[in-house]
Amino acid sequence: MIKAFIGIFLVVVFFNATIPALAAVSSSDTAKTEQQIVLLQQIKLLLQEVQRLQSLLKEKSDELSDLSRQPYQSVFFDRSYEAIYFVNGGMLRPVTHSDFIRPVDYKLFNLLKAVIGEGVVNHKVSEWRVFNDDVEDLGGFVELIVGTDDWIFGVNRAQYETNDLNSTRSFANLFIHEYAHLLLYNQPEFTQKYTNQFWTNSDQRHQAYVAHVGEEKRFSVLTQYFEANSDRFVSDYATLSPDEDLAETFVTFVHEERGRGTTLREEKINAFYSLPEFVSIRNTLRNNLKKLGVLD
Repeated sequence: MIKAFIGIFLVVVFFNATIPALAAVSSSDTAKTEQQIVLLQQIKLLLQEVQRLQSLLKEKSDELSDLSRQPYQSVFFDRSYEAIYFVNGGMLRPVTHSDFIRPVDYKLFNLLKAVIGEGVVNHKVSEWRVFNDDVEDLGGFVELIVGTDDWIFGVNRAQYETNDLNSTRSFANLFIHEYAHLLLYNQPEFTQKYTNQFWTNSDQRHQAYVAHVGEEKRFSVLTQYFEANSDRFVSDYATLSPDEDLAETFVTFVHEERGRGTTLREEKINAFYSLPEFVSIRNTLRNNLKKLGVLD
């Protein structure tokens, strides 16, 4: 295949070299003009074949690479998964070559691309992991693969319902939340400033307490603290930690219009407007949500 590609490439180079000479032929010479047209058509077909072979060669190269590739050993989310996929060129490839892509996994992955953008997924997401747990409150996660700029993106499909608008809206917001973690990882100065400005000693004591309560009590503890501080947080889950506060507030930043900043809740949202990059991403995400019909 590679030899054929090289051979075609040399032919194309040769024909390209003859074009200037052909162009110099007098237009009155009808026969030679017709030959020139035919030759250019042949060159066009050859270039198309080169492109086809290049695409095929890359596809085969990706397949061979995946055969020797192993899933990343997760540090923070070492758990049982229903399915793990590699992501290559915005497409899913099962870890086990003989496996197939389940329709639900494919639909959720396509929703991710529709929400945060196919270009972002192609550039940042290296693995797509799916689990199913209707008891645990973990809806999804992102984890950086150490030593790279690539990320694992995991999703809990337990509450997902195909072709249900409310389900689509819920998972779209989940993906924006996880995307926020990815974005904020590269903004340490912003996150530190946010934490210093908005997180009080009381919030930190609450965070430490939540970390030690059992799973069965955590929801009620978060809810109770949020209800007492609803003018400072956008959700109960945001009270869990500064990282979750940032991610939850980013989701609200995407959905809500800019406020007057009369409450700490609004000040937190408005803080994201200080970075032009976030404003640009907000506009893109809002357009994507509009196309999906799930913008609040």
